[in-house]
This record gives sequence, structure tokens and C-alpha cells, in this order.
Amino acid sequence: MENHSSYKRVFLFFKQFLIKPYSRQFYTSTFLSAISSAVWLYNAYALASIVNFVVAYKPNQSLTPLYTIFIIWFVVICVRHITLFLSRYIGMSTSERAGKDAEVFSIEHLSLLDISWHEKENTGNKLKKIDRASQNIIDGMRLWLGSIIDIIVSVVGSFIIIAHFDANLSGLLAVYLVVYFGIARFTRVRATKAKQIVNIKDEEITGLFFEIISNIKTVKVLGMAKKILGYTKEGVIDYAQKAKKRVYWYQVAGMLRGLWEGFGRIALFIFVIWNIFKGHYEVSFLVLFYGYFSTLTNSIGNFSDVAQEVATYNANIVRLTEMLDEPINIESEKNKVEFPTVWQFITMKNLSFMYGDVPVLQNIDLQIKKGEKVGIVGLSGAGKSTLFKLLLKEYENYDGEILIGETSLKTIKKSSYTKHMAAVLQETEVFNMSLKQNVVLANSNEIDNETLFEQALDIAHVRDFLPKLKDGVETKIGEKGVKLSGGERQRLGIARAVFKQPEILFLDEATSHLDIESEQKIQDSLKKFFKNVTAVVIAHRLSTVKEMDRIIVIEDGKIIEEGTFDELYSKDGRFRDFWDKQKI
Repeated sequence: MENHSSYKRVFLFFKQFLIKPYSRQFYTSTFLSAISSAVWLYNAYALASIVNFVVAYKPNQSLTPLYTIFIIWFVVICVRHITLFLSRYIGMSTSERAGKDAEVFSIEHLSLLDISWHEKENTGNKLKKIDRASQNIIDGMRLWLGSIIDIIVSVVGSFIIIAHFDANLSGLLAVYLVVYFGIARFTRVRATKAKQIVNIKDEEITGLFFEIISNIKTVKVLGMAKKILGYTKEGVIDYAQKAKKRVYWYQVAGMLRGLWEGFGRIALFIFVIWNIFKGHYEVSFLVLFYGYFSTLTNSIGNFSDVAQEVATYNANIVRLTEMLDEPINIESEKNKVEFPTVWQFITMKNLSFMYGDVPVLQNIDLQIKKGEKVGIVGLSGAGKSTLFKLLLKEYENYDGEILIGETSLKTIKKSSYTKHMAAVLQETEVFNMSLKQNVVLANSNEIDNETLFEQALDIAHVRDFLPKLKDGVETKIGEKGVKLSGGERQRLGIARAVFKQPEILFLDEATSHLDIESEQKIQDSLKKFFKNVTAVVIAHRLSTVKEMDRIIVIEDGKIIEEGTFDELYSKDGRFRDFWDKQKI
């Protein structure tokens, strides 16, 4: 049984992005389309009237009635095509805008969803859902203006006109239509189910394609193309098998509808001809009936195709609306407060976190003074990056507390928190914009502050590689920053963080792609910048944290040592062990 609630969601989707914001354009184009379809019903009536006039014509009879028919027909043709043009011009141009509105809204919503949700599905799948649903707004408007309105007007108009001449014939037509729509519905349900299965598989394949292209360097360098393309070929074979079932039901639908339409046409025409022989109808009624019955059958044939398309739109839009129904948790500002204006400590109390059933952090107790520089070290998998993610407010499903002053981090608005902090991650993500835009976008309030921009370039030593960029800071650096090396992207990330002028600075392996000399130059420059911030630095390269005020050693999700570099080195404990191994 078809899910009527899902069709309601589709209607609400169109209402949200098309009908409500562009109501004037929508209703104007709808009215014009209805006028266009209504006047076109005159064709069959005109032809029947001409046949009736010709059959009854006598020599020297006035031709005025015939001229009147042709004049009206000429006017109808003009009205038909002018209203059709205006309707589609207004409606389709509006739907193009509405489609883009839906894309922007969807991307905006996705940007507010928690990281934990984004980790469940690859980017290609998300983009495919958005693209399909937004395109369906355009296709839906085309269907509404080009088919649905015409079907409604033609079916209702033809049925009323035929019923006006003979109620018995209209009763037979009603039976014909009921059976036709029953066949259409039976096949549509099965075709739609098959289509949904194919769409899901298509999204999986598209997602893998996206990952291949977005990770093309790794694919090429490691010679992974043959193997990973093998996976896509396996997916394509599975897709083709599922597509066969979809094609089968589409073709069965067409065959059954065609058979019933043909049988019904013959039966109804026999009925009309029989009544002409019996003198109940004039010969011209055969022409009239043929015209309106053809209009009727063409319309209901189109209706079945339209219903199939609507069912496909339904599946696509429901998959997007399911995504849009995902609740905004961390980014929600309901019952949240601003970042505290006065605070002295970042405090973690009995902080624990699990990925599923696997404990990653266990009972972390740590207090960081405002202005303090703290380094966090440990083996891979010790929990450093997880602690970093919690401090970045990426997850909130932890036990214990993180406090900024006396305020729980969970209760602080994410938008307010990000205004006061900056982060440089292991992999600096950049946009296909100019180098300058990639830096200044981090602080929209200072976007035209050239002095601050120059300072950020100096501290991050971005000027070291500017000469190789054709247009300097205005050079577009390519998708994912492909024109920059890993170290250069990290310098850009540091410049971005400096430009933001944060109170709290988080660095996660922020210089891991730099050579020793470049790292030392940046660390020297950051010392001055560090004076005005609270810094939390994660590092595998222990020289990075040597001059921190305090170093925290994490192992198996627990703090096992803490102190200054000299204190930890003299303890001859785990940190000393790490240090000595790196110096070998």
C-alpha cells in the first residue's frame, strides 16, 4: 500500500520552497495553464460542428456559421499558445530559483548537523539526495504545468461534455476509467518500489565515484585504481540486476494499460456506432466522441506516466526530507547561553567518552588556566584527538563535565563558542577560492583588516611560498588546495587561526607536514601570538610541546603524567621514554 503520509511530506516540501515563497508566480502560471488547456477542448467540438454543418448543408445556405467556427478556432489557437508560453515562462523560471533555494537550505541544514551524523554517510550520497530532490522541484513544476493541469482540465471537461449528450455513455466511461486507474495503481506501486531500490544503489555507486575523485592523489600514488574500480564494477553489476526489475514493471504497466485502452476504445465505439444506427445520435456525434475520447485516453495515459514520475519524485524527496528531519543538537541555540565574558579556567571533571561500546576517555580531570599553554601527548589511539574533538564541541554525548569558567560547554551556543576559539587540524581543509579568501573567511568581522591579514601571513610564514603563486594572495588554490603542499596548507590553516584572533587556540598536529626548520620558524613566530591566547596543542613530534607551560601525557584514555618538560624529563617516566625514542 502506498504511503500517503510520504506524499503529504512531498506536498509540504513543494509548499515550503515553491508554493509559499513564490505564491504569486505559482498561481498565475497555474491559472494561465488551466486557461490554455480549457480553450483547447474547443477543437473536438469545432470539428464535430463542421461535420454536422457539412452533412446538413444545402446549396445557397449561408456559410456564416462555418465562418464563425473558424474565427473562434483561430482565437482559441492564439489564446492557447500565448497562455501556454506565459505559463511556462513564469512557472519554469520560478522553479529554477526554488530548486536552488532548496539546495542552499539543505546544505545549510547539513552544516548544522552533528559530526557524528556526518560520519554515518559519505558526501557523495548526501549530495546525490540534495541534487535529485532540488531537481525534482524543477521537474515537478514542469509536470504540473505541462501535464497535470492539462490532464485535470481535459478529463473533467471531456467527461462533462460527453455526459451532457448522453448520461449512459458517461457511465460506461466512468467504468472504463476506474478499471484503467486500478491497473495503473497496481503496476505503479511495484514499479516505484523497484525504482527506490535502484536509487539507493545508485547513491552508493555515486558516493564511491565521489570518493575516488576526491582522493585521486592517493588512488594514483598507491596504484589503487584497478582494485577500487573493481568495487564500482561489482556495484554496477548489482545495479543492472536491480534496474531490470524496475524496467520490467515499467514495461508491464505500459502493456496492461495499452491493452485495456485498446479494448475499451473498441467497445465504446461499437456502442456509439450502434446508437447512430438506431437513430439516437447524429453522425457528427461520432466525430465529437472520437475527439473527446482521444483527449480523455491521451490524458489518462499521460496521468499514468505522471503518477509514476510523481512516485519517483516522492521517493527522492522523502529521502532528502528524512535527512532534513535529522534534529540539530549541538548547533541548536535553544536554551543555550553566550560564551562567558569573564572566565579563568577550562575545566574537565571526570570526563569519559565511548565510541559505541568502546571506552576512549576515562575519568579525565584537568584544569587549564586562562593564558596557559598546554601540550597533550601520547601514542596513537591514546585518546588525544577524541579529547580535542570534545573541546571543539563536536560531540556532546560524554559523561562528566567540560566547563568554561563556571559555564558548561554543553550550554554554550556553538556559534558563540566558535567566535572565541580557533583550531588548526591535522589536515587543513581549504576551498577553491583565493588564498586570501581562505584566510579571511575565518573572521567575517575583520574581513577587510589588511593589517591583521598581513600579520597572519607573517606569523604563519605564508610569504615563504607566495612567490610561486601566480597572482600572490589572490591566486585560486584549487579544489582541496591541490596547488599547495601539505605543509603549505598547514601554514594557511595557522594563518587562518591567527586572523581569527581567538581567546582559545587548539592545534592538532598543526605542523606535522612541515620540515624541522620550517616548524621552528613558525613556533618562534607563534610565541608572540601565544601571549594573548589559551593554547591546547596535540603533538606526536615532542619538540613541538617542549616549551609549553605544561605537558599532559595520555595513555589508554587516562592522564598518566603531567608537568613541565623539565619535570617530566627528570621523572624518567613515560614521557621520558617517548622523548628518548624520538631522539634515537
